[in-house]
Amino acid sequence: MGDLQERLADGERRIGRWQVDYVAVGGRRYRGTLTVTDERILFRSPFDRTLANGLQLLGLAGAELSSATHVRDHGATSHGAASHGPADEGSVGAVRDGADLVLFVERAGIAGVVQTRTGGSKRAEVSTTAGTTFVFDSAIDPIESIVDAVSRLRAA
Repeated sequence: MGDLQERLADGERRIGRWQVDYVAVGGRRYRGTLTVTDERILFRSPFDRTLANGLQLLGLAGAELSSATHVRDHGATSHGAASHGPADEGSVGAVRDGADLVLFVERAGIAGVVQTRTGGSKRAEVSTTAGTTFVFDSAIDPIESIVDAVSRLRAA
Protein backbone atom coordinates (compact mmCIF):
# COMPACT_ATOMS: atom_id res chain seq x y z
CA MET A 1 0.00 0.00 0.00
CA GLY A 2 2.28 2.74 -1.14
CA ASP A 3 4.41 4.16 1.61
CA LEU A 4 1.51 4.49 4.07
CA GLN A 5 3.24 7.61 5.30
CA GLU A 6 0.65 9.79 6.94
CA ARG A 7 0.32 13.25 5.49
CA LEU A 8 -0.88 15.34 8.40
CA ALA A 9 -1.10 19.12 8.59
CA ASP A 10 1.08 21.06 10.98
CA GLY A 11 -0.54 20.69 14.37
CA GLU A 12 -2.86 17.87 13.25
CA ARG A 13 -2.78 14.98 15.71
CA ARG A 14 -3.48 11.32 15.09
CA ILE A 15 -6.11 9.89 17.44
CA GLY A 16 -5.78 6.33 16.19
CA ARG A 17 -4.82 4.05 13.32
CA TRP A 18 -6.24 0.60 12.49
CA GLN A 19 -6.04 -2.09 9.81
CA VAL A 20 -9.63 -2.51 8.61
CA ASP A 21 -11.79 -3.55 5.70
CA TYR A 22 -13.93 -0.91 4.03
CA VAL A 23 -17.16 -2.70 3.13
CA ALA A 24 -18.54 -1.15 -0.05
CA VAL A 25 -22.13 -1.18 -1.23
CA GLY A 26 -22.73 -4.75 -2.40
CA GLY A 27 -20.46 -6.20 0.28
CA ARG A 28 -17.09 -6.18 -1.46
CA ARG A 29 -14.23 -5.60 0.99
CA TYR A 30 -11.17 -3.43 0.54
CA ARG A 31 -8.29 -3.87 3.03
CA GLY A 32 -6.55 -0.72 4.17
CA THR A 33 -5.52 1.61 6.96
CA LEU A 34 -8.05 3.80 8.74
CA THR A 35 -6.59 6.88 10.43
CA VAL A 36 -8.62 9.22 12.63
CA THR A 37 -7.03 12.57 13.42
CA ASP A 38 -8.31 15.57 15.32
CA GLU A 39 -9.40 17.01 11.94
CA ARG A 40 -10.64 14.13 9.75
CA ILE A 41 -10.91 10.46 8.85
CA LEU A 42 -8.62 8.96 6.19
CA PHE A 43 -8.87 5.45 4.72
CA ARG A 44 -5.94 4.40 2.52
CA SER A 45 -6.09 1.26 0.38
CA PRO A 46 -4.33 -0.02 -2.73
CA PHE A 47 -5.97 1.54 -5.79
CA ASP A 48 -8.77 -0.61 -7.20
CA ARG A 49 -10.68 0.29 -10.37
CA THR A 50 -13.93 -1.30 -9.11
CA LEU A 51 -13.84 0.74 -5.89
CA ALA A 52 -12.95 3.91 -7.81
CA ASN A 53 -15.92 3.37 -10.17
CA GLY A 54 -18.24 2.85 -7.21
CA LEU A 55 -17.06 6.05 -5.55
CA GLN A 56 -17.58 7.95 -8.79
CA LEU A 57 -21.16 6.61 -9.00
CA LEU A 58 -21.75 7.83 -5.43
CA GLY A 59 -20.54 11.27 -6.50
CA LEU A 60 -17.57 11.11 -4.13
CA ALA A 61 -14.88 11.23 -6.78
CA GLY A 62 -14.42 12.89 -10.13
CA ALA A 63 -13.57 11.20 -13.41
CA GLU A 64 -9.95 12.17 -12.81
CA LEU A 65 -9.72 9.52 -10.08
CA SER A 66 -8.35 7.03 -12.58
CA SER A 67 -5.31 9.22 -13.20
CA ALA A 68 -2.54 10.17 -10.83
CA THR A 69 -3.75 12.91 -8.50
CA HIS A 70 -1.84 15.48 -6.54
CA VAL A 71 -2.40 15.13 -2.79
CA ARG A 72 -1.79 18.04 -0.45
CA ASP A 73 0.97 17.47 2.07
CA HIS A 74 -1.61 17.33 4.81
CA GLY A 75 -4.39 15.36 3.25
CA ALA A 76 -6.42 13.65 0.70
CA THR A 77 -7.88 16.44 -1.35
CA SER A 78 -7.08 17.69 -4.81
CA HIS A 79 -7.95 17.98 -8.48
CA GLY A 80 -11.27 16.25 -9.13
CA ALA A 81 -11.31 14.81 -5.64
CA ALA A 82 -14.93 15.30 -4.74
CA SER A 83 -18.04 17.07 -5.82
CA HIS A 84 -18.42 18.36 -2.26
CA GLY A 85 -15.54 20.86 -2.41
CA PRO A 86 -12.37 19.01 -1.42
CA ALA A 87 -10.68 21.94 0.28
CA ASP A 88 -13.84 23.06 2.11
CA GLU A 89 -14.78 22.12 5.63
CA GLY A 90 -17.28 19.28 5.48
CA SER A 91 -15.59 17.62 2.52
CA VAL A 92 -16.24 13.98 1.76
CA GLY A 93 -14.51 12.28 -1.15
CA ALA A 94 -11.71 10.23 -2.59
CA VAL A 95 -8.47 10.80 -4.45
CA ARG A 96 -5.76 8.69 -5.95
CA ASP A 97 -2.37 9.03 -4.29
CA GLY A 98 0.18 7.13 -6.36
CA ALA A 99 -0.68 3.44 -6.04
CA ASP A 100 -3.25 4.11 -3.30
CA LEU A 101 -6.83 5.28 -3.11
CA VAL A 102 -7.63 7.59 -0.18
CA LEU A 103 -11.17 8.15 1.11
CA PHE A 104 -11.56 11.17 3.38
CA VAL A 105 -14.17 12.76 5.59
CA GLU A 106 -13.40 16.12 7.18
CA ARG A 107 -14.73 16.67 10.74
CA ALA A 108 -17.69 18.83 9.64
CA GLY A 109 -18.65 16.12 7.15
CA ILE A 110 -19.32 13.53 9.87
CA ALA A 111 -23.02 13.22 10.67
CA GLY A 112 -22.65 10.31 13.08
CA VAL A 113 -21.04 6.98 13.93
CA VAL A 114 -22.57 3.78 15.28
CA GLN A 115 -21.36 0.30 16.05
CA THR A 116 -23.36 -2.48 14.42
CA ARG A 117 -23.17 -6.25 14.28
CA THR A 118 -23.62 -8.34 11.16
CA GLY A 119 -23.41 -12.05 11.83
CA GLY A 120 -20.38 -12.46 14.06
CA SER A 121 -18.75 -9.28 12.81
CA LYS A 122 -18.75 -5.87 14.52
CA ARG A 123 -18.68 -2.82 12.28
CA ALA A 124 -18.26 0.93 12.59
CA GLU A 125 -20.67 2.81 10.34
CA VAL A 126 -19.75 6.44 9.70
CA SER A 127 -22.57 8.50 8.19
CA THR A 128 -21.71 11.74 6.42
CA THR A 129 -23.45 15.03 5.76
CA ALA A 130 -23.21 14.14 2.06
CA GLY A 131 -25.65 11.28 2.71
CA THR A 132 -23.10 8.49 2.35
CA THR A 133 -22.30 5.84 4.95
CA PHE A 134 -18.84 4.28 5.16
CA VAL A 135 -18.73 0.83 6.79
CA PHE A 136 -15.50 -0.39 8.39
CA ASP A 137 -14.98 -3.92 9.69
CA SER A 138 -12.00 -5.30 11.58
CA ALA A 139 -11.20 -8.81 12.67
CA ILE A 140 -8.02 -7.61 14.39
CA ASP A 141 -8.67 -4.28 16.11
CA PRO A 142 -11.64 -3.64 18.41
CA ILE A 143 -14.36 -1.67 16.61
CA GLU A 144 -15.21 0.10 19.86
CA SER A 145 -11.93 2.04 19.70
CA ILE A 146 -12.75 3.22 16.16
CA VAL A 147 -16.27 4.31 17.14
CA ASP A 148 -14.84 6.11 20.17
CA ALA A 149 -12.19 7.91 18.10
CA VAL A 150 -14.70 9.06 15.46
CA SER A 151 -17.10 10.18 18.22
CA ARG A 152 -14.31 12.24 19.83
CA LEU A 153 -13.43 13.77 16.45
CA ARG A 154 -17.06 14.67 15.78
CA ALA A 155 -17.48 16.24 19.23
CA ALA A 156 -14.30 18.34 18.96
